Amino acid sequence: MFRPICCGLLAVALQAMPSVAATRPDPADPQAQVPPQQHRSALHSYRRLADNPPRDWREANDSVGRIGGWRTYLREAQAPESKASEVKR
Repeated sequence: MFRPICCGLLAVALQAMPSVAATRPDPADPQAQVPPQQHRSALHSYRRLADNPPRDWREANDSVGRIGGWRTYLREAQAPESKASEVKR
């Protein structure tokens, strides 16, 4: 129902836009005015990963004990993979 209206509006909008080809300089013309090149490094917004501040070893041991220690990690490693995590082939 709305598709013909949307297509018509899109066609009108595209016709109203100025032609990009008319504003571009001729690439074969050595005297053509072109904008200066700008380089932006891919690393311009890079932020280093901050190290976690050291904490008391007793607190770290207590935290591991609350989690369940190495036995919890062993159970997780031996558990069968869920169907959601299996890769379809």
